[in-house]
Amino acid sequence: GVAVGQAIVIQSLEDLQRIRSDSILICSRMSPVYSIAFHVVRGIISEKGGIMSTAATVARENGLPVVTRVRSAQRIISDGDLVRINGNEGSVQIVIRHCPDV
Repeated sequence: GVAVGQAIVIQSLEDLQRIRSDSILICSRMSPVYSIAFHVVRGIISEKGGIMSTAATVARENGLPVVTRVRSAQRIISDGDLVRINGNEGSVQIVIRHCPDV
C-alpha cells in the first residue's frame, strides 16, 4: 500500500513515545518490540530486511505499507519530514523537509 506521514526516526525504545497517528516509523532494523506501535503508525521504512523480515511480516499482518532495505534512511530522513512510501513499488519519497524553528 501507500502511506504519507511524518517521519519518526527510531533509535531506541524511548523514541516510540513520540509516535503519533500520522507517523511513518523509520528504523535500522525492526525489533518485535516495536510492534506495540503498529496500531498507531501509517507505515514503516527499515534500512535492513526483506520480504520475510520482521518488518515486512508484521506490517503485512497489520495492513501497513512497508519498504525495506532503504540504505541510510535514518541519516537521510529526519524527524518531522513528510514522507510518502509505496510498499507496492518499494519507493520512498521525501515530500517536504521539516525545518525546525530557528
